[in-house]
Amino acid sequence: MLKQISITFGSYAILNQLREKHSDRQQLLVQSDNTNDDIALIDVSGQKNIFKSGVVYDIKSHAGDSDWNKNFYSFIYLKNLSPDDQKVFNATANQLVNSPELPQGMQAIYFMKELKNRGNNIILTTWTDTQEFNSWTHSDEYARFKGFDTPLHDYRIVTYFKYVENNK
Repeated sequence: MLKQISITFGSYAILNQLREKHSDRQQLLVQSDNTNDDIALIDVSGQKNIFKSGVVYDIKSHAGDSDWNKNFYSFIYLKNLSPDDQKVFNATANQLVNSPELPQGMQAIYFMKELKNRGNNIILTTWTDTQEFNSWTHSDEYARFKGFDTPLHDYRIVTYFKYVENNK
């Protein structure tokens, strides 16, 4: 089972060099909103972090498949929780991860903590398409996370698509 994920950001040229240099690892080159401005390289090999300026996440729990060849990825970031809020968030995230079935279109879910700052919580989900993700964000299941959607908690959602090579 995968224990950690690493991610770094940069230009296509730099990230592609890293990807080629470490071609023995399973990596994802992704872009935000189908633009070349926000490109990330995600190392899902579970091996030691190779990124000088990357972020490492410990996986606390996971459900769904382990196939990373998806077209759409969502990261929900949340931090600055009080100890009581952290307990509620952990229970909410674990309830979703441990539910008998994932929401329609969700292929996998990972509940993670940033290695260097344990107060940073991340929910990574993989999807068949954006429509299913958008439907989920308007569902009762997702509504459980809305209580944490405050500026105090720096709640944000960042979505990525598989990098399209012809955008170089």
